[in-house]
Amino acid sequence: AGLTLHLGHDGGVCPSGVREVPQEVPDEEWEPSQPGARPPHLQVPDTPGYMVVVDTLCVHYCNLAYCNYPGSLDPHIQLLGAGLFPASTACPNTVFTFKVLDGCLWDNVECGTAAMNYFSKLKRFTSNVFPQSDIELLRVARIWRVLKLLKWNGFGH
Repeated sequence: AGLTLHLGHDGGVCPSGVREVPQEVPDEEWEPSQPGARPPHLQVPDTPGYMVVVDTLCVHYCNLAYCNYPGSLDPHIQLLGAGLFPASTACPNTVFTFKVLDGCLWDNVECGTAAMNYFSKLKRFTSNVFPQSDIELLRVARIWRVLKLLKWNGFGH
């Protein structure tokens, strides 16, 4: 249930038809039955292929459907093509949008904001129930900074 982001084919469904996309479930009124209960949009999806997506205004779960067409690009390359930077190339579970990485970089340069504090701010915009991804953000932010410096100095395109 929820949002499914299709990678490849300009955001359309992969014609290979290998992966089924979960059907949308209508939102219902939610009232906590237990003190520690989470609202539906903050519950960990029980479908394979979901990821934690860190964006400029929130941290959320999103289902991903990779292109499974024969000869398709590797999953981490498909993520980069969609503007998402994976925390791992082997088995990505967390991705950061290019905008959030730019925001983290500029907050650090202009305000001296540490990446941990930047991620803490994003979590507070959403909810504190999300897993700790600040270590992943630190690693990805360092890689992003090096890539930006290489590009700014004419060594990348």
